[in-house]
Amino acid sequence: TYLDPGRGSKNGTSFETSFGQRFGVFICFDLLWELHGVDPEIHNFVFPTDWVNVLPLEDAIEAQRVWSLVEGKNMLAANYGGFGRKSSGSGIWSHGKALEKFFNPTTK
Repeated sequence: TYLDPGRGSKNGTSFETSFGQRFGVFICFDLLWELHGVDPEIHNFVFPTDWVNVLPLEDAIEAQRVWSLVEGKNMLAANYGGFGRKSSGSGIWSHGKALEKFFNPTTK
C-alpha cells in the first residue's frame, strides 16, 4: 500500500494559540514519516489519531513517547479509544517524558 503524506504548505500545518504558542499538526500514521517542511521553530505538536494497537505498530503510547524523544518535541496525543485496548493510548509528552498518559486496558 502506498500512502501519500500530502504536500501541505511550505511550512507544514500549524496554528497559533491565543496564548502565543504555535502548534504543528499531524494525524494518525503521519507519526511514522519525517517532518518534511515543518518549521524547525515549532516545538509543540497536536496529534489526533485513531491508532490501532495491533502488530506491527502495537503500542500507541510507546510510538508517541519515542517520537517525542527522538524529535526532541512536545506532543499532545489524543487517541480515539472507541474500541478499548485496540484503539487506546493518549498522552502529553515532553522530549519523551510522559507528563500525563492514559491507556484503556479493556478488551471491548
